[in-house]
Amino acid sequence: MVRNLKFISDLLWKPDIVVFNNVRGYDPIPPSQAILLYDGVVYYIPPLYFVTPCDLELTKWPEGFQKCEIRFGAWTLDSSEILLGVLDNQTKADLKHYTNGNLQWKITDTTVTTNSYFNCCSPYYQDVIVTIQLQRKSSVAEKTAIMSSVGIWICVLLSYWMKPQSTDRITIGYLGFFGMAFILIYFLWKLPTGKNIPVVVITHATLLLLCGSNCAITMINRRIVRQSCKSVPRWIHFLTKNSVLGFLLPNRTSLPDDELHQVCFEVDHNNSNTPSSFSPISLNLVGQPVPHQVWKQRNSTTQRWLQIASILDRLAFIISMLISFPLIGYTGLVSIMNN
Repeated sequence: MVRNLKFISDLLWKPDIVVFNNVRGYDPIPPSQAILLYDGVVYYIPPLYFVTPCDLELTKWPEGFQKCEIRFGAWTLDSSEILLGVLDNQTKADLKHYTNGNLQWKITDTTVTTNSYFNCCSPYYQDVIVTIQLQRKSSVAEKTAIMSSVGIWICVLLSYWMKPQSTDRITIGYLGFFGMAFILIYFLWKLPTGKNIPVVVITHATLLLLCGSNCAITMINRRIVRQSCKSVPRWIHFLTKNSVLGFLLPNRTSLPDDELHQVCFEVDHNNSNTPSSFSPISLNLVGQPVPHQVWKQRNSTTQRWLQIASILDRLAFIISMLISFPLIGYTGLVSIMNN
């Protein structure tokens, strides 16, 4: 007894079923064999390959959930000629034989619905919509980039507590700026096209600007330190005496010798025993003493300029923390909620 018969699909009448949202256009169904059962039921399952767009929600990128739809329907046939539906009235896609070849994406849920449209016309048209819920996991490279940016920013933030004239501080600031820029470019290169900006991109763009402000503050403070041979303006003197800003000043009353020798020093021209062209170091080398009154005055002036530089550093440190820590915390919270 013959229970089924296989024959080429060209001998069958086939409806003009297409994928409406196929980005490659309306590809015809490829030829394939059909199976005719003894009771008249025909199984025709052709191999199909199509690409459909997804309305990406990128707020939580590189992780998060995405929803994609595949719309099947007849191109010219209405409901009086063909009645679309799902086998056994199933509401879920059959994933028994599905194998996930991409570790970054995971199918979490599927729904299948039959819809009618063009209700203005009789008979109406139908389509079948398959909705796929996908979950994206960040790759090892993306996680490494995020952790690296956090480490870079901590180093840049702590550099505010280094001396403005320190070459190590300049090195940390510029390396942090270029490192953060490289990570941001990497994320923009990996970022797909979507309707919103990811939180991780906003965070890294903000950290890049803060790294740039660190370099700018360092240059300004180095300029301030070089002004230490000049008298302090009254408004700056008022700032250093202000009780509100007093907590930002370092707890020290005098400058160490190595710091004092790095700044400008003017010698009293009225003192004939002290050559006006000599620095404090050269004066010590030739055995000429520095007048105590002049040294004390320059020490106080230099100390005042360094206090201004310290105030700028502490203010920049506090503002940077208030801006960066909430952003980093929110980005980490978004990542945890998606796991």
